[in-house]
Amino acid sequence: MSISIYYFTGTGNSLKISKELASRFEDVQLIPMTAAIRNRVISDSDTIVLVFPVYMFGLPRIVREFVKKLSKQMRNKYIAAVAVNGGTIAGTLLLLDKKLKARGLQLSAGFSVITPSNFIVEFTVEEEEIKHIFEASKEKINEIASVIKSKGTPEIDRGTRKDCIFKTGILNKFLAFLIPIMDTTFKSTHSCTGCGICAKVCPVNNITIKDGSPRWHHHCQQCFACINGCPRNSIEYMKLSVGKKRYHNPYIKLEELMKK
Repeated sequence: MSISIYYFTGTGNSLKISKELASRFEDVQLIPMTAAIRNRVISDSDTIVLVFPVYMFGLPRIVREFVKKLSKQMRNKYIAAVAVNGGTIAGTLLLLDKKLKARGLQLSAGFSVITPSNFIVEFTVEEEEIKHIFEASKEKINEIASVIKSKGTPEIDRGTRKDCIFKTGILNKFLAFLIPIMDTTFKSTHSCTGCGICAKVCPVNNITIKDGSPRWHHHCQQCFACINGCPRNSIEYMKLSVGKKRYHNPYIKLEELMKK
């Protein structure tokens, strides 16, 4: 069985889970969704797996774009998805299934995997807790790999009915339109050296360096890669991130986040 794992990652959580899952297979490709969209090439593997984070109780915009690139000729392929989240998946995978069905496709299996949150405005996760969470995720990844190998079709993971309706169905539907321009809330401080790392880790090339400072161009994903990746903590999310500890995935190198 050939398998292609397409991932979208901002600060490394989805990439870490994708690498763990890939290690359970032999004939496997690991491909950034951004590269697949840019090159307009989707693998002809027997099995397609999408791995991505949950943003604002729903799908990242890049995942929606990726699904639009999938051909209806893929209707006979086994498609699975892994939604990486900090504890609330809500109706994210149900929304993905809906988007796939609009393309004449279907989500055969959908899984939720808990990882540390990179949303530093609300959460601070210490290194030991990060390691514990990822260690605990291995059992779920083994389960996912087993289902994929057998091409099983278990019930798609979801949150409570209330979360599916209100968080994904209403709140995410409203916020999804605002996400691209929410980078207007990002500001660089006087400690910025213009090193350009923020631009390099941005998965959608939304940042350029001008006059020694970052400039955002309003096709943001709200992945927080720029904020968490800055080596000098020089990027703030309004005043909400001031003094907050940045999130760094200890299993993923900065250079890996620059692959697009």
